[in-house]
Amino acid sequence: MQPALDPTVYVFVTATDRPRGRGLEAVGLIAAITNRLKDHAISTNVVAGFFHDPIYVPRGRAEDTMRILWQLAEESK
Repeated sequence: MQPALDPTVYVFVTATDRPRGRGLEAVGLIAAITNRLKDHAISTNVVAGFFHDPIYVPRGRAEDTMRILWQLAEESK
């Protein structure tokens, strides 16, 4: 996972190299991300897509979110 921030009006994060598979084959990635963000009191809005799942977070928590996602990415190596 390599989190990237899109700093527009709505902040979302993409993971460019998520686990291969689709649908139920890739179960767990979004749960791991949203649970970790929940642990840091960051609310999320996930939009499930076929090739990517944008995760919307409060703009004021964008930097915190990126730090947490990079930590999660390092832990998963």
